[in-house]
Amino acid sequence: MHLHERLIDLSERQHGAVAIFQVNDLGATRNQLAHLTESCQWERVTINVLRRAGSSRTRGQLVMMGVLDAGRNAALSHRPVAAWWRLRGFTLGDLEVMRLRDTNSTPARLVTAIHEPRFFPRHHRTVLNGVPVTVPSRIPFDLAATQPWLAEKALDRAWSANLVSYTSITRMLRELAIRGRPGITLMRELIEARGPDYRPNDTNLEDRFQQLAREAGWDDLERQCQILGREWLGRVDFLSRRRRVVIEVDSAFCHGALIDRRLDAARRRALEAEGYVVVSFTDTEIWFDPAGTVRRLRALRTGA
Repeated sequence: MHLHERLIDLSERQHGAVAIFQVNDLGATRNQLAHLTESCQWERVTINVLRRAGSSRTRGQLVMMGVLDAGRNAALSHRPVAAWWRLRGFTLGDLEVMRLRDTNSTPARLVTAIHEPRFFPRHHRTVLNGVPVTVPSRIPFDLAATQPWLAEKALDRAWSANLVSYTSITRMLRELAIRGRPGITLMRELIEARGPDYRPNDTNLEDRFQQLAREAGWDDLERQCQILGREWLGRVDFLSRRRRVVIEVDSAFCHGALIDRRLDAARRRALEAEGYVVVSFTDTEIWFDPAGTVRRLRALRTGA
């Protein structure tokens, strides 16, 4: 395969962009590189990046070019990578990348911030939709060091999306817990406050429901409770121990799959067998019919 064909193949996997170091890795001579940059088939975006002429100018291409511009070991990081992983509440915004500290690193024009930590091993990087990125378990730690007000949000959003777990986040804590590293104290506190059985609030749905429940006179609801019967019956969204009422708040996003519905039905039967009244409210009711939700809650409280 000729150099041009290999570059086309590479660019198709990288949103239409290639780095000069990748061209060199493919064995291009100085004359071949000069020919590429002078041809009408490739556009020289920066000293470090080429863009294939005619390729789509997508958001992915902009992100890819920014990462390539920062060098061989760079990866999208911090707030933009949270958006790239589709963590709710994060937008791409200005590009930030992380790369190994290297005296030979060249300036990067296509990114707003370059972070060069002392410790950035290969397993802290992966590829998502063609773009080199930091792994999800690293995101809250990096934000805790630079934008600490976003660390808890990133941690819970990644946990909700099953991108991190207690095991992966504590492993990352052990790896990054270097004396003097900013944000470690905050992250240790956040992790310890959650514990190994933590289940984050997947959306603001439960917060809104709790507001409506208080309006309806429910003053004894406990949130995210584990229930034990003859065996462990699981964790429920809300529990009134005095009334033996379990309230589940269901969103189409979190409970829409067939397997989820079957598991929810099996748990309902187990709870009812133990004498609990189990009631479900949907996200549609809570968000779009709050008055009806309050009426249902009042009727439930009166009858319980």
